[in-house]
Amino acid sequence: MAGVGKTTLARLVFNDDSIEHFDLKAWVSVSDDFDVSRITKAILESITSHPCNLKELNDVQVKLAYELEGKKFLFVLDDLWNEDYGLWEALQPPFRAGALGSKIIVTTRNTNVGKMMGAAESHNLEFISEEDCWEIFKQHALMNGSSDTSADLGIIRQKIVERCSGLPLTARTLGAIYERCFAYCSVFPKDYEFEEKQLVLLWMAEGLIHQGERSNDGRFGAEYFSDLCQGHFSWNQAVINHDS
Repeated sequence: MAGVGKTTLARLVFNDDSIEHFDLKAWVSVSDDFDVSRITKAILESITSHPCNLKELNDVQVKLAYELEGKKFLFVLDDLWNEDYGLWEALQPPFRAGALGSKIIVTTRNTNVGKMMGAAESHNLEFISEEDCWEIFKQHALMNGSSDTSADLGIIRQKIVERCSGLPLTARTLGAIYERCFAYCSVFPKDYEFEEKQLVLLWMAEGLIHQGERSNDGRFGAEYFSDLCQGHFSWNQAVINHDS
């Protein structure tokens, strides 16, 4: 499941002080393009901090094996989808040069990937609670981290957490969208009175609203507008009214 927090968790582990005993660390985003040459080059460039101009995969792998020789490494392959064992097998040879205790962390939305790789351990992330969704949303929706609007936000709480569907990424994204949309209002004079259509069009023009389907942007904008009004987002910067 996308957005459940796999990459965030892996990043926390990758940056944690307790794993500083690894000699080398590298992070590679894989996604649906399991290109063995690209991934190998990305790892090599990360651990050497130099561009790799080698063209042949074998040459790149020989160079990577040399750099890994006798060293303990931690690599993260983020968002790996492909179940092709042949590709994984082709990627592995240089890794065998590393020292005992070297680790590779893989994040994936496909449980078959872990089985294909023979993972020593797997951790399945669950959906987060409504309360956690709400806390994440508030952290990103409140301007400047302010907490004095919590009561107003509470009016639209249930609608927001339902939209989040237990996904922390959705909660964070929604919070950021609401914060940007309302922050945009603050550039207008105090007590400036908006109409719904006018404000939504301004949001769209500024690229503050984007849901992938351009024809639906206005509908999503109307929903944000309604939520802001219900949440009493009419602080000193602006007065927001519905169309009559």
